[in-house]
Amino acid sequence: MAAALSVASLVLCFGSLSAEEQHPQGLIAACTAGGSSSDHVLLQSHRGSVQSSAPPAPEQFAADACDVCLAAIDAVDGCKAMLDNDFLFHHELADFDAACGHCSSEVLNHCSQFLADGTCSACVAAFDEGGGCEIMRQIMGELRGDPAANVSGLQLQLAALIPLGCQPCGEDAARHCTAEPAEERDPAACEACHEALAAAGACAGSPWDDAAAGRSAAEACADVGEGCLASFEAHCAEQGLIPEKGGCRTAVEGEQCFLHVRWAMQVGVTAHPEWYGGLSQDATFEDFQRHLHRGPGRTQCPQEPCPRKEAACHTAVPGEECYRHVAWAKEVGVTAVPSWYPPGLARSSPAEAFQAWFHRIHHGHCPVPCAE
Repeated sequence: MAAALSVASLVLCFGSLSAEEQHPQGLIAACTAGGSSSDHVLLQSHRGSVQSSAPPAPEQFAADACDVCLAAIDAVDGCKAMLDNDFLFHHELADFDAACGHCSSEVLNHCSQFLADGTCSACVAAFDEGGGCEIMRQIMGELRGDPAANVSGLQLQLAALIPLGCQPCGEDAARHCTAEPAEERDPAACEACHEALAAAGACAGSPWDDAAAGRSAAEACADVGEGCLASFEAHCAEQGLIPEKGGCRTAVEGEQCFLHVRWAMQVGVTAHPEWYGGLSQDATFEDFQRHLHRGPGRTQCPQEPCPRKEAACHTAVPGEECYRHVAWAKEVGVTAVPSWYPPGLARSSPAEAFQAWFHRIHHGHCPVPCAE
């Protein structure tokens, strides 16, 4: 396929093909037979001609049309561009957002093999195997010697080692590299932590809907370690404690929808703002899940999110899971790889600013922080 082939024209041509012809391997050949194509010109296929005038409207967009969008990405080896912030400079796919903006879930699944189980485990393993931990330790050493050290070269190396689609797992991967060896923990203490979190409502959402219960949970979980906290969602599922209210369900860690929402919030909306119907990084997790659920593509979010119920504010304190995430991000993460965080966050930002961001993206069970 020529580099200038119009994705919009391909999508329109796709609608003219028979079911047998609508196969990813044959889409481009069928739609370019008999002539070349470019934006807004007559496109020839062996079934006739299709006049390309404008990309399809959302309500006219068929889920199967995403196949041609994915084929167009593959034809120009465009997966890296699609999942990175360098998309705007990838001219071969310049009209992709207009023609295929409703295929965000399909693009993420197609271009990244690491998110299939809904967790960051595959991303973390690939990062480690690729040498990411070695670079992370170099950055840590530089910053320990001089907090103002120029680590921009190492930053670029580290960012390049995050596998495609794994940006929402960047902090998990980097913290994995710098974690101290886990101590032996009392299983009874972990079980007590799980029960306290469940009693505080954490299986259904924020453990801070009831501030007193949230504080009790924080005390019960202060010393259990990351492994115990990471297994909490599995505990909720095993106990049947994840509710489905009137068909709504807010995605939780361990589900594909959760990582698709996080990728949309942390990467997608800045690289492809046209995909998200006016949403920005200031929108809530629920806003993004709702948008993905209602999209006409084959979404990974099968249910509407439940209405968000904000609880009383609480600023994280030492010993709490949220505090550990905030402290690491502020002291290490935002300097090591600034692109993992929204514009405006820096080492000099207050801890509450980091906590507010983590609360918005549902990271680290962070409640909404109180004012400084």
